[in-house]
Amino acid sequence: MKKKKAKKNNKNKSAPPQDSKKSRVLSTAALAASLAVLVAVVAAISYTQLADRREKSNVYYGKATFERPACVVYQKLLEATPEYQELTKLLGEKQIDRGDPKATSLMSSADDKVRRAISQFAKENGYDYVCELSYWEKKAHRGTAAGDVTDQIADLIRQAAKQT
Repeated sequence: MKKKKAKKNNKNKSAPPQDSKKSRVLSTAALAASLAVLVAVVAAISYTQLADRREKSNVYYGKATFERPACVVYQKLLEATPEYQELTKLLGEKQIDRGDPKATSLMSSADDKVRRAISQFAKENGYDYVCELSYWEKKAHRGTAAGDVTDQIADLIRQAAKQT
């Protein structure tokens, strides 16, 4: 008889108490809830940073406070550069891929020229803010008109290319 009682005692010792199981379930639930909140916060921060980056990438000159804004179609300005034209030709002839170092170099050079031309044009013509035309239209700046100066800047880029 004593042996049977000893076995019963061992069984009781090895089984965890009911409160302990409940506490583990609650701890797991609390951990899951905390993790969900953390994921939501990180996602919100990432989205905000992405939105800020996207907004900044549509503004090529100046800051959000402006007196005389202008707009451009950036793609048209890129197309006016000799580097972008060469890149398009090489890609079309399948001589290089988009990830090729030469493609990256040509695109970077075209981008630099466009940004410098925008900055030069804005300074020389009294514009204190230049952004993407579609961005301006989406933001719907109330009552403030912004001229499209794409063609004038494209002409500057073409003239500079002829001089070199």
